[in-house]
Amino acid sequence: DHKMAFGEGFWRSAQWAVYTQDSDTRQFTAGDRNTSADRTRDNYFNNEVWGANGQVEMGFDTGWADHRLIAGADHFELEQDGIRSGTVPTPPDVFPTRAFPLTEYSLTGLFVQDQISLLDGAVMVYPALRYDSYELNPKVDPLYPTAVPVEPSDDSHVSPKLGIVAWPADWFGAFYNYSEGYKAPEPSQVNNAFSNLAFGYTSVANPDLKPESSQSNEIGVRVRNIDLAGAGWSGEVVAFAIDAKDFISQVAISGAGTPSDPLVYQYVNLTDVSIDGIEARVQAKWDNGVSVRLAASTADGKVRSGANTPLESIDPAKLVAGVGDDEPSGVLRGPSV
Repeated sequence: DHKMAFGEGFWRSAQWAVYTQDSDTRQFTAGDRNTSADRTRDNYFNNEVWGANGQVEMGFDTGWADHRLIAGADHFELEQDGIRSGTVPTPPDVFPTRAFPLTEYSLTGLFVQDQISLLDGAVMVYPALRYDSYELNPKVDPLYPTAVPVEPSDDSHVSPKLGIVAWPADWFGAFYNYSEGYKAPEPSQVNNAFSNLAFGYTSVANPDLKPESSQSNEIGVRVRNIDLAGAGWSGEVVAFAIDAKDFISQVAISGAGTPSDPLVYQYVNLTDVSIDGIEARVQAKWDNGVSVRLAASTADGKVRSGANTPLESIDPAKLVAGVGDDEPSGVLRGPSV
């Protein structure tokens, strides 16, 4: 990676990075079973990834506002393969086999965002635009046991965003965010094949799985009373609403959950989904380094297409509490619990 600082002119800073990772994981188990034949499992998973990203920061003054403009790009390519092998496979498996085909997967993103400072920073406006594209290219492989044809897929999307933050007083602020989201399907969601009929379930591929898109609105308030040393308290309450199209979710599409009629799981697109909820958090820190945190959230999701059913993947209500201690001397420092 490399970072550059240019000063206070139009060009402010730039940075870029190139990375790669090659990981191999192998898991071997041997089972000595009293009433059944002894068996082994020998599985491996290989993941190769390389990517590059960079961004440049610019700044200028239009007289009525200060601008901090950031533009950047990100790209990575991924190759995955894995083998399930061993002895005495569980029907209908025949070893060696693959739970997913050999896959090449790439993601590309481009973005530009302007931070507009108004009224000496009392109001901040953040317009932004992002472009995303993906390409998923699985390879035909006789070890991948599925009757569904392995097909490549690709798509792209442009997502606008707008954020507004206002601090009418030092202790009180309000904000609003509108954003459009885009989520490409993952290789494991598009193509997978695994069966365990003894326990009454199986999973199947969905080469027709589409990307997920969403529109979200978020509004909230913030309060704070923090001194220069970082001691004090702050809090935030946020309400949000999300409308998603082609929401990606794993569901049971058929079956009774028995060995003769197993539950069949598949990642599918839910045509019209809504999620809304509220979050709140408060934290305080004292001069002696002791701090406390408290956060709570609740959300409700509905699949509005069809019978207007609940969205099962939404988390239940949450309450999180934490305490920390960072001694001012630096002798004792610990993470929040």
